[in-house]
Amino acid sequence: MTEEPLVCTVLPTYNERDNIELLIRGVLASAITPHLVLVVDDNSPDGTGDVVAAVAETLNAPEKTQVHLVRRVGEKGLTSAIQRGIDEAIHTHHAAIVTWMDCDLSMPPEDIPKL
Repeated sequence: MTEEPLVCTVLPTYNERDNIELLIRGVLASAITPHLVLVVDDNSPDGTGDVVAAVAETLNAPEKTQVHLVRRVGEKGLTSAIQRGIDEAIHTHHAAIVTWMDCDLSMPPEDIPKL
């Protein structure tokens, strides 16, 4: 039996503590194939990274990582965060398909399978 390709959604974050858990859970609930949510946090002072780490601890199983956090210190900016996430998704997690979305909930996570 052939494994389904891994889809990865990159979420670049900065001060998204109030939105990030809802977004992560929404992305995973909408997934129709193996899915990884890769959060690239720019050292958010509001504790976004800590929220993501707690969600990852709850959702990840030893044999299946669903949420991965990249904490960036000293690097800033949306474009470089997206690029870092894409690079990590492809080269570290071997994702076959990579999407990204803003964390402001302007795009409903349930639209990801349509992409």
